[in-house]
Amino acid sequence: MSIEVCAHDFGMPLERQGKVAVAEIAVEATADDGRATGAEDLLDAGARWRPPRWLWLGAAIALLVGIGVLAANRHDPSRTARAVAPTPHRPTGVTQLPDVPATGPSARDVVMFGADTWVLGASTLQVVDEAGNRRTIQLSAAELAGIGGTSALVPDPVKARVWLVGGGARSSRIIEFDAATLRRIRDVGWHETVDHAAVLDGHLFLSSEDGVADLAPAALRPRFIPGLLGAVGPIAADLTRDRLVILDLGFPTAVWTYRPGEMPVEAPHFLRFTDGTVEVVDGAIWVGGVGPAGAVLVRLDPHALTPIAASPVTAALGAGAHMVAAGSRVLWVRSTREGEKLWCVDARTGIARQSWNDVPGPVASQFLPAPITSRAATAVVVSAGVMQSLVLTACAG
Repeated sequence: MSIEVCAHDFGMPLERQGKVAVAEIAVEATADDGRATGAEDLLDAGARWRPPRWLWLGAAIALLVGIGVLAANRHDPSRTARAVAPTPHRPTGVTQLPDVPATGPSARDVVMFGADTWVLGASTLQVVDEAGNRRTIQLSAAELAGIGGTSALVPDPVKARVWLVGGGARSSRIIEFDAATLRRIRDVGWHETVDHAAVLDGHLFLSSEDGVADLAPAALRPRFIPGLLGAVGPIAADLTRDRLVILDLGFPTAVWTYRPGEMPVEAPHFLRFTDGTVEVVDGAIWVGGVGPAGAVLVRLDPHALTPIAASPVTAALGAGAHMVAAGSRVLWVRSTREGEKLWCVDARTGIARQSWNDVPGPVASQFLPAPITSRAATAVVVSAGVMQSLVLTACAG
């Protein structure tokens, strides 16, 4: 039995789309006439065979021995625990990375930085290199108190830093790590709940329910930006134009831009969606969310900040579109943040280059500017506590 994964190109006839066959799952075979082949095919229509009496006696003895073993196991908790321990699920088109131990029952976020993959678990921060070697940072109880369920890892490729930004906690913990040595550089507490974060020119920008704040290099506390106190929503760094793009969520949603040292600018037009996300990939600005007729995934004009193109994948997303990560050339899209289906969407055209079913959890791929490594077209997903590599065929990563 084989399972096929289609590299979907919504602008291409179905018969021309590439397919990848994965043949290591054999639950039930299918005969040429369409029948499911199983136990019934082992029956023979010939004369019945009668077993001798000594065989019945042997079977009875074996049954008694089996009952004794089961009774013993009922009183051995370690045996029971091993018997029911779940096996990590391997969806089609996903392979477990070699020699990489499980990251725990859940992962809150994952990012790729140069040759390393950073994984934020329930109580640890793990850094895994290309060979599968792992370094672990144990987070203290005080640090965990400021790290909620929506915490994020935010890389700063210019400064060679990785930020751990506590999200979902009433008072957030923000920790700056040296990407090479894993040394803690700054540990900042903030009496705000952080919802989103982005890095631009060495500054860490934080979005909370009170607006957007700037944690400048060497600063001890974030400082709210005048003019953005009412902007509550996702933020993304537009490295091409040296500015932030900010969504002020509502219905409709407003779009702002902010260039450090200047006053924020609000776009003159609103966008008819809510519950949105924003990503900027190689200068292309994309927003997604929930509109009156369902999912919205559109590219914005970089100057007017009005929609200029809609992604063809929108029809497949259903009720909403949620961009969960960005690579160097692609967007990673789900119908909801917790959705299990994942699309790799070309950031230039909006075309879905590949999709995967049943791959919940955080996802990451290499992004620029970052050190060019052999992982430049690699993507990982952390599902059921196991870090796995997405098999990229048409997706650029």
